[in-house]
Amino acid sequence: MNSKKNIGIMNFHRSYNYGSVLLSYSLQNFLKNNGFDAENIDFYPEITHKVYDIKQKVRSSKQLMRNILFDVNYLGLKERNKKFRNFIDKYIHVSRTEFKRSLDLAENTPEYDAYICGSDQIWNPGAQDFNFSYLLDFVPGDKLKIAYAPSFGSENIPEGYENKFKNLLGKINHLSVREKYGNKIIKKLTGRESDVILDPVFLTSRKKWLELSRDNKVPEDEYILIYSLDRSPKLGEIARKLSEETGMKSYYIVHNFRKIESADEFIKGCGPREFLGVLSNASFVCTNSFHGTAFSIIFERPFLTIPHKSSNSRMINLLNELKVKNDQINDMNDTNLKNRSHWKKENVRSALRDKTELSKEFLLNALG
Repeated sequence: MNSKKNIGIMNFHRSYNYGSVLLSYSLQNFLKNNGFDAENIDFYPEITHKVYDIKQKVRSSKQLMRNILFDVNYLGLKERNKKFRNFIDKYIHVSRTEFKRSLDLAENTPEYDAYICGSDQIWNPGAQDFNFSYLLDFVPGDKLKIAYAPSFGSENIPEGYENKFKNLLGKINHLSVREKYGNKIIKKLTGRESDVILDPVFLTSRKKWLELSRDNKVPEDEYILIYSLDRSPKLGEIARKLSEETGMKSYYIVHNFRKIESADEFIKGCGPREFLGVLSNASFVCTNSFHGTAFSIIFERPFLTIPHKSSNSRMINLLNELKVKNDQINDMNDTNLKNRSHWKKENVRSALRDKTELSKEFLLNALG
């Protein structure tokens, strides 16, 4: 290993999204702990600002309604955004230069020995902040390029994107993906195989995540935590039934303008460290989020992963890879949710340990 090798990372490190920011921290921290000088290339395009702005310019009735809903939660969302900025400033090392456009990256390419793209849905053309820069299109041809567990977000590349993806994927020296269907996409486009590895959040130990979550206020009594990507009636109903079974209150993380009204309490102003705190201390977790599921496994919390309309295959892949069973609730008439939320930790620990080692091995071997 060349301990002097410096590495530039491309992912959604500026997103006010718990998974995006925490995986950025975890990947960078792992590289530094293994003797590399790593930093995130500070690619911060205007669209990323707009996606996470508390208010947007009103150009449609949908945006007007969004602003009205944000008004209701304004103070909490303002506090959340502040905590995200503080976390990024403190825990994620970024390049001195901020790049606002792809053209800026191409014309003033930051110099590194190796470039890593990943993880998260950086290869999802349907993402609002998708950009071909996340396939390292700006990197000179003679430089080492590594894809670490990026996700396509769905099982197919939209029509019109295939040729560009084929061309750019062919220039990446070491390919890996987060889901098995990603392997199939790459195989179809390029004829190449790619390793299926774990999301970067698994590169950091449970002990380290718990240290990061220290000194954050959590509910005193036992509670059910709800973390939802959207206003899911099914998730709210499952949490309500679990609350009736256990007698515990449900707490919902308000991280955008959507709320599940059936929750008993609402957690506002929740930054990345607070997210780790309330999830790691929960008695049960109900989620339809990939990273909500991932951290439930890391913290060994009883959890129920509810199918999500647009990203269900990502959670199914993770649960299958780590041999977790009986967590997907497909029947609203399911009973005994308390027992269904428990899983055989010993089996999962073994699978997680083996898969984590393979993931680390891929990355370190790729870096040489």
